[in-house]
Amino acid sequence: MANEGVVSVFSKVNDDILLNILRRLPAVAFACAACVSRAWNRNCSSILCRPKFVSAMSVNPDPCEAVDEVFDEVFSQPIRPDFAIVYIGMEFSLPFTSFFVFKKVPRGVPIIINQAVGLIGVDAGADEIVEVKWELENGPNYWDEEILMGGNPINGGLILSIGFVPDLKVDVIPLLRSKTQSNMPLMEYFMLELRSYSASVSGSLNPACITMFGDHRVDIRSIVEKIDLVMPEETAVVGDAKGSFLFRRRDQTQNYSADLFFFDAAALVFARDQNKSAELGETRFHVAVADGIIPFGPEVRSVSVFEDFFAQSWISGVVEGVEEGYPMLDCVTVLQQLINQLDLGNPNLYIEVRKGRQYSTQFRTTLACHELLGGNYESIIVKGCGIQPGDRFIFLHSDAGSALTRVDDARHSLEALDANQEVFGGLIFSSYHRDRSFFGASHVDITPFTDKLSGVPMAGISCTREIGRRALLGPGLGYCLHAHSCVYLAMSYVPPMSY
Repeated sequence: MANEGVVSVFSKVNDDILLNILRRLPAVAFACAACVSRAWNRNCSSILCRPKFVSAMSVNPDPCEAVDEVFDEVFSQPIRPDFAIVYIGMEFSLPFTSFFVFKKVPRGVPIIINQAVGLIGVDAGADEIVEVKWELENGPNYWDEEILMGGNPINGGLILSIGFVPDLKVDVIPLLRSKTQSNMPLMEYFMLELRSYSASVSGSLNPACITMFGDHRVDIRSIVEKIDLVMPEETAVVGDAKGSFLFRRRDQTQNYSADLFFFDAAALVFARDQNKSAELGETRFHVAVADGIIPFGPEVRSVSVFEDFFAQSWISGVVEGVEEGYPMLDCVTVLQQLINQLDLGNPNLYIEVRKGRQYSTQFRTTLACHELLGGNYESIIVKGCGIQPGDRFIFLHSDAGSALTRVDDARHSLEALDANQEVFGGLIFSSYHRDRSFFGASHVDITPFTDKLSGVPMAGISCTREIGRRALLGPGLGYCLHAHSCVYLAMSYVPPMSY
């Protein structure tokens, strides 16, 4: 009877006036309004006929209050959440903060909560872009139990991002590692589950986008390279390879037991809905990468590689073109001479390894960037594994001038999206090293979202290893895991008559 009374009161209200009222409702009231009658439901559906991305940030040092602030801001407007991404700062306890987040996010909404070393977002109270970064005692790779449980006396921070994508299906696929059997991650099972999910909802084995979050204690380079090999160029791949995360799947009965498995990574998978209405348009994903490193020195061929317990590789090599039997290159001395000659100061150093591998019947060459840690007269030490004797590599160093140029290139790339596309949201994964001391200015990496794309909701984090799949650099050549770079993911909408 109450519903009939509501309908009778508003039955004479002009549709334009009703739509104007519904557009102003917060998310919960909007959901209730959609249940009043079929007519109201149609009006609500007409308001949410396009994909939508909403994000808010709070720097409140109290995690409970920060959670309330961002949820109040994000759900102050009409939206039906299809996925949620939450970034929290190093001050907040991941388990404690996640408890409150999981209570507020509706059941059936897949969610990933990732703890990062820096946050980039729009403050919910001041409505201005804020960047927060935590100075860790032993550099960006310092994580301990005190940090994860929230015992570091620094201001906190939290970003909530909610997405509505009516033409897509979204879920979380974890990369498992058994606690009782082999100590290796179940990569083949992960790829099978990822492609099976995509096939079940879209009819295609290949999802539209994969947003990866890795555990800081694990090197997920091999699974990232596997995704780059298997997935077609159209599948966007971005993420943070070195963080700390928790997740909840769309169907909670499919969650795996933490008593049986470690979770080395979690992927938020976007697949096209094969049963979507013909009246819906299409959501598209665009990746741009702004490198911050440039090559220098000779090309080297690795001769021997030793992987230690700390997931580091000790590499001995010779300059490419030198005959076999020539003494091993003293890489450290050569590097120091080059740095002095080029007057580079004290840059961050890396090597870029060209890996040629046979995968089943396909030969694939990938480029992998490894941070250079040090060495001696016999070998150099780099982070990560997977390098083999015979692989070629070159040296790279960080360069602010090149980084600024690449950020500008990324801005032009995102602004040059087809005229019939509307960018409605974005994610940023920026290297921890790209700060004011590197650029000489603040807010550099967010410039692609401050000019023509100003006002587009976005959320970003500082990473210690960013994932960003670019278009193939050549026949069979992929590059997915970066260092000292900034990765941008732009989400756009194409109306149904335009594709």
